[in-house]
Amino acid sequence: MRKILKLFFNRYYTNGKRTIDILLYCWRKYIDWVYHISFGLFAFNIIMFIFRWRLPNWVFISLFIFLFVIMALVLYIGVWHSNVTSRQIFVLFEKYDTLKRAERKKIIGKYAIRAALAAVLISSGLYVLTINNFILSLINRMYDVADNYLKYMPWSIPNGSQTGIVLSYHTLKPLIGADWFNSLLLLTPIGAIGLIFYNSYATGIAEKTYEKLVEQWLGGRYFQDSVLSNIVHNQDEKGQANLVMGLNSKTGEQVILHANERTYHTIIFGLIGTGKSATILIPAMLQDMENMKYYLLSYCKYLMKVDEELEQEFFSTEFERKKKRRELLEQWYNNGYAAELTNGIYMTEPSGSMYGTIVKYAHKMGFPDEMIWTLDPTNPGTGAINILDGDTTQVKGAVRDLFKRFSDPSGTGSSFFLNQEGQLTDNIITVIKEVALIPDAPINYMLKGKSPTLTEFSNMLRSSDWIEAYIAVFEQLLNRKKRLFEETLKKHEEFLEQEKEKWLEESEYNREHEQLFDTILRPENVHEAINAFNDERNKLENLQSSYDYFINAHQLNSYTEEYYYTFDANVSGLKAVIDDLSSSPEIRRVFFSQSTKDLDIVLKTGGMILVNSAKGVLGKEKSRMVAQMVTLVMQNAAQRRLPDKSPFFAFYEDEKNGYLMPGNDSNFLDESRKFHVPVMHAYQHDEQIRDSIGESGADAIKMSYRNAFTFQQTSTKVVEFINLRSGGKHYALKETKRAANDDLLAGNQGNSSATSEEVVEEDNFTARDANNLEKFQVGGVIVSDDEVSNMIYLTTSPHFEMDISKDSFVSHTPFNKVYGLGEEEPEIAKAYKLWRAEVIEYYAQKESESHLYESDFTEEEWQAIMDVKVPNVDSNVNDTVGKKDDSPSVKRTILVNESMTEHRENTSIREEMTEDTEQKVEVDISEIPPVVEDEQTVKSKNDIVELKDKEITQRVILAPSSTPETVDTQNIQAPNQEFELPQELSRVAREKATKTLKSNVEQMAIDEEEGF
Repeated sequence: MRKILKLFFNRYYTNGKRTIDILLYCWRKYIDWVYHISFGLFAFNIIMFIFRWRLPNWVFISLFIFLFVIMALVLYIGVWHSNVTSRQIFVLFEKYDTLKRAERKKIIGKYAIRAALAAVLISSGLYVLTINNFILSLINRMYDVADNYLKYMPWSIPNGSQTGIVLSYHTLKPLIGADWFNSLLLLTPIGAIGLIFYNSYATGIAEKTYEKLVEQWLGGRYFQDSVLSNIVHNQDEKGQANLVMGLNSKTGEQVILHANERTYHTIIFGLIGTGKSATILIPAMLQDMENMKYYLLSYCKYLMKVDEELEQEFFSTEFERKKKRRELLEQWYNNGYAAELTNGIYMTEPSGSMYGTIVKYAHKMGFPDEMIWTLDPTNPGTGAINILDGDTTQVKGAVRDLFKRFSDPSGTGSSFFLNQEGQLTDNIITVIKEVALIPDAPINYMLKGKSPTLTEFSNMLRSSDWIEAYIAVFEQLLNRKKRLFEETLKKHEEFLEQEKEKWLEESEYNREHEQLFDTILRPENVHEAINAFNDERNKLENLQSSYDYFINAHQLNSYTEEYYYTFDANVSGLKAVIDDLSSSPEIRRVFFSQSTKDLDIVLKTGGMILVNSAKGVLGKEKSRMVAQMVTLVMQNAAQRRLPDKSPFFAFYEDEKNGYLMPGNDSNFLDESRKFHVPVMHAYQHDEQIRDSIGESGADAIKMSYRNAFTFQQTSTKVVEFINLRSGGKHYALKETKRAANDDLLAGNQGNSSATSEEVVEEDNFTARDANNLEKFQVGGVIVSDDEVSNMIYLTTSPHFEMDISKDSFVSHTPFNKVYGLGEEEPEIAKAYKLWRAEVIEYYAQKESESHLYESDFTEEEWQAIMDVKVPNVDSNVNDTVGKKDDSPSVKRTILVNESMTEHRENTSIREEMTEDTEQKVEVDISEIPPVVEDEQTVKSKNDIVELKDKEITQRVILAPSSTPETVDTQNIQAPNQEFELPQELSRVAREKATKTLKSNVEQMAIDEEEGF
């Protein structure tokens, strides 16, 4: 059968149908046919036996051979049917209808019993047929001869006496046997066979001695044989996101993780040198890279098909044709045409070894640098990735996570980052992301129309100058949004009135119950319009909230008569995280610049993202920061992919324990499946995970992996985990032999031996099994054919034994090679060119789709935006608007901030003088509105005591200024320092200071009334 399957059925599809379905269908029909005719044949033989009908010899021989062949075949096919059915995944001839385990068990049992019963009936029929045709007739003839002999033999048998033994004919005839007696005698073996079957049923089935074993056998996919690889696994279609993990160590069959099963995620345990990266991670990525080639070819074919269709259509303008073409190309993604293909990989690891190997192999396979996005802090020419790319809401979450993770050495999150810090972070991101939409604004001259970076975030976190500049532009954006919203509101109200009139005209009932229009009874299009309007209103309210946040934080320092910003947040803590990140030039070159590629486009169109977190160069903590930042960005971007329709984009992370994030990683593993992002994480041992994220965190994250493997000499915890993942226990048959030590020749009863059987439970995987693993062999469990497999052992192949690793390997021609006239261009090169052209189109489209230009604003709004200049980065970070710069060598640009008119209308701003001139400019405070006492930083004596008791230092002044007389040039405070009364002041001194503040406020009010 194996040879037949290999020669004639060595493929997944046959004539458009699954080969396994065709085989099982034919086998089941044959078993059913034999099962039914076996009853008729047996009955026919019994009738012939009863009536002593004999068949001609040639008929008997032909019938005997026929019955013997079909009996042998039904037994053989019955066995193979059970074996192959154990690997059946789908209902026969149904494409997606999965066959349940319980149904599969019923089918195996049903046809196994039918095949066995048919064989029993046919063999019994053969026995009866042979007896009736030959043996019984022979014995009957022997009876006739014996009977005739007895009739004429002497009546006495001499025994030495005169008369001898006298036996009459009537006495001897019954001993010879009549016809019925001979028939009964010859049919006795059939009864014996029946008795044996009944005894087996009574002891083995009725008493359920082996029921657990049988159930376990039928329930599992027990038949693992290489002959079934091609008919069970679809290897006919190239490029699918399947992954060959290795060969089954016992059967030699390929162990394949199908595309869907890969998204259940894989965890690998292995100590140093066991071969995690060499035998599993790198070979897996090589397979994905091969599949990426097929993706390019498939995409190319689709593009050419689209262009052929468009040539058959007529378009009045080129714009219409391009628009139609773009719609058809988007169907490649939106309709999931490539949902089973692989278009990219992401890899990060701390040593740099695997990173370098994959980069080298990628080039050998012909991938150009344009498809390889490398992030290597140790390389001055590395690419960069921006954590602020993407949707504003998701960016807020990523940056929040950034501060939480990096605010303590363990990276598991700190309590200092609370709601106040999160609110400040969210509002800064909202402002800089919105302002960045205006590429022509002077404040965005460094961004060139792209997303802001951590540099812009840091600037706004540190300096009041930057806050004022951003808020000035942000105010104009808000004004524009309000203006557009007023138009939207007007159109929305008109639309509702029109729809309401239509609704009232539909029926008398509607007119009598006009109020129901504002309920769920309103038309569907009205529901959609209201939801869209509410979305616009919520966006406006969100922008207004961020604007108010900064405006309310803008206050006057009555000591220095300067304006500053104060927030109920630990700005120093936030700044410390930024400082820690920016202190390393290696980290700055990766994370404080614009992304060299658009992550969303890469994840959509395909490519490689390879990261070296450089633990050896950066150290443990900095390497952890790099890996976690990239991971946060990648996880957020992956969840922006189109669910269930996107091509597969595999994530590989080595030494994952060094940069685990319990909340983020667990959530991502739980959610990434629907975005077609299979994850493979490698650890050394379980204890590392527990040390990184604690006992409960380790247990939680391990449960997110459904495919698990371990190499030899692993820890006890890993053995327990693998054993648990494989089901924990299995039933086994244990034999016990008893034998005496007496003389074997004595013949006594004591030296006899006996064997007893017992069904026991045993662990699927033990420490002994782990230690017995060979080099490059792994033990584990996977989701195979959509069911949890039994414990399997794989023999893997290291990448350095593959052809691509050898010097003799001929590197493939780069896809982006320019071919001259007369040179034949390979298909992959053509595909790459078409793919590249479409990627460029996506970049161009994204650059223009959301930007705002002069035509989008009123003349006044645009002029206000253009008047806001970029603060001089060389100026003292402690300077604030309204204070003279003390650096004579620097000339500051004056910021005209129209957004602060509510706080300091008509306030003149001091200009900085040149190096040779230092001139004091009076501040006109005649128009400053009265500052009420409750708006001061220090409000009263009671407030000061309360602040001290609670030890709250969140009231932070950004960029506090000092007069030249009070500046300590030797101990200049860092920006964002806290401003509060010294804690060592006595109660009397504090009361005095508070009275002075009050007095200053009152004097300011008097001066205003008198016109000074």
